[in-house]
Amino acid sequence: MNILKAVNLRKVYGQGETKVIALDDVNLEVEKGEFTAIVGTSGSGKSTMLHIIGGLDNPTSGQVIVDGQGETEVRALDGINLEVEKGEFVAIVGTSGSGKSTLLHIIGGLDNPTSGQVIVDGQNLSHMTDEELTIFRRRNIGFVFQQYNLVPMLNVWENIVLPVKLDGKKIEKGYVNEIIDTLGIRTKLENLPSALSGGQQQRVAIARALAAKPAILLADEPTGNLDSKTSQDVLGLLKVTSKRFHQTIVMITHNEEIAQMADRILQIEDGKIVSDSGLV
Repeated sequence: MNILKAVNLRKVYGQGETKVIALDDVNLEVEKGEFTAIVGTSGSGKSTMLHIIGGLDNPTSGQVIVDGQGETEVRALDGINLEVEKGEFVAIVGTSGSGKSTLLHIIGGLDNPTSGQVIVDGQNLSHMTDEELTIFRRRNIGFVFQQYNLVPMLNVWENIVLPVKLDGKKIEKGYVNEIIDTLGIRTKLENLPSALSGGQQQRVAIARALAAKPAILLADEPTGNLDSKTSQDVLGLLKVTSKRFHQTIVMITHNEEIAQMADRILQIEDGKIVSDSGLV
């Protein structure tokens, strides 16, 4: 007897050039009493799949049937209110399934809230068409993910300036070079990503996110694939760039030690903010 059935699950984040297909036509049946493990590399879609099976996220298409029933209502986020000041470095911490990734995706315009609104740099994301939102994200929101997402056939310099070129803007070489020097990757500009360590690749990803001068930089577990020392180094550089370039950063992490490097820490549980170090 099937206790779980997933039918033609598909999950898509973003639009146009930023479109990411997290799940693509996934079908799964699990028998009652069965112990099933889902394995895959970072970014393969396994966490997205688990969140959808558990009702913590909604599929773009397809359905999940648990114990013969359609999905019961699960509030991934519940009455969240958040304000972030320009130049602030905010860390959002919480266990898996707490809602922190959902919150970051909605802030970044990668997913839509069931209700409520997100305003970034004075612009209401819910009032935008898909095309307008794609352009706004590219120009105003920088993303840093734990899997780096560098283009393998482009060298470091080409990866860093890619978002600026895609937007048809002139590259501000002085500003980009200052970022490169701050992150300590000057000697790696001609290298392909395959020739870099994980820490170096993440530095390139940070430089790429900063190059377009986004209103806000969103970092999703940016040290998730790094060892402890490299994690501290990368987070230290994030903090330096936040101060030097007056860059607003919102980072999610499950690591409370890493979170201590931020200016402000929010803790989220069951879709609600339960503590905020910025509130006195």
